[in-house]
Amino acid sequence: MPTRTVFPELPPLRGLSEWQFRGRDCVFCGITLAPGNAVDLGPRRYWRGGQPCNWFPRACKKHAEGSTS
Repeated sequence: MPTRTVFPELPPLRGLSEWQFRGRDCVFCGITLAPGNAVDLGPRRYWRGGQPCNWFPRACKKHAEGSTS
């Protein structure tokens, strides 16, 4: 059976900067991501104006692995 990566719960969308929402910065700590330290957290669905939308959050490796320090 394939293993599934479980990521920490994401912060609320309303508290994110534009760059965190767009995936340029870590969704948790806000550092600017580079190709070597960015982890895709998988597509998420959210509602905007009554319509479902897709969101593709990214995180730094430290936060994607579940570390909070």
